[in-house]
Amino acid sequence: MGAIVPPTGRDRIVTRHRLAAGLVAAAWGLAVASVAAAASPSPAPSPSPFVSSLEAWLDDDLPTDAPAGTPLTIGATLWMPDQAELLPMSGVFVRLRPASGTAAPTETTGILDWPGHVTASLVVPTGGVGDLEIGQTGSACDATGCHRVDLLFVIAGVGPPPDAALPQIATVRIDPPVTTPTAGESVGIGMILTLKADWDPFAFAPPSALALQVSVPRGPTIDDVAAPLTDPGTLRYSASVTFPDAGRYLLEAAATTGAAGRDTFTTSLTSVNVVAGQPSPVATPASDGPASAGADTQVDPTLVAGLLIALGAVIASVLVVGAVGDR
Repeated sequence: MGAIVPPTGRDRIVTRHRLAAGLVAAAWGLAVASVAAAASPSPAPSPSPFVSSLEAWLDDDLPTDAPAGTPLTIGATLWMPDQAELLPMSGVFVRLRPASGTAAPTETTGILDWPGHVTASLVVPTGGVGDLEIGQTGSACDATGCHRVDLLFVIAGVGPPPDAALPQIATVRIDPPVTTPTAGESVGIGMILTLKADWDPFAFAPPSALALQVSVPRGPTIDDVAAPLTDPGTLRYSASVTFPDAGRYLLEAAATTGAAGRDTFTTSLTSVNVVAGQPSPVATPASDGPASAGADTQVDPTLVAGLLIALGAVIASVLVVGAVGDR
């Protein structure tokens, strides 16, 4: 039996996309079954739309007082609540019905600007801002022919999905240190949090702290430190790290300390090189040679006395010799 290889990041993304496609296919299967069950011998212009369990969370509230003809930009996050995953679906329509009257709704296809989020531009129809519908269009066929069927998402609210993990709706950029880090010395690491959509400020509260994980290449995590929010205006977070040895290290942001999997910002991964610190100064041993004269030089009093006695004897001898010569 072969060894079990854990899935890579790309494998996990492909798996999630396949899961999303499977859920949508299941929802379409229920929709088609509902249409077939409700079919009658008399032809109908179009079956009623099928509302799925998939959700659409708007970036902001609709301007309900906007007059007809006003251009609107509508953003929505597509969410699978049962799986707590974003839905990276393309070909999603955005339709705005009039609040009153019989005018036709305005409709366009949303642009998938990042996996799980669509943006659409349309105008307010005659009759004002009414119901907003987001979904995908398909067809179902029965004895009377083929008909258009709309799979609608539930308009669940405003802002990012409350159950979304922070790395699903935001990215983090790790700023390298200003100077090359030195082993054994603390260094500051900055991180910038960027939301993936322009959500209403009241719909998202940034966390008070993130985390910074430090690891060695192809090795374990050796440090996991908190990074408090230091600048709410730019969503800048700061961490203090001490690298134990010289070499190359990997840095990765996370939603909290001890986080793993979906709570880590995999796209934030960056490397940093650490240099060795300067060696500590070593004390120089005292020399065995003669000490130079100075203020701190110590003189043996006995030696001084002996020298004075010897000098007196020499002087006395000179005086005696001189006296004999005078005779």
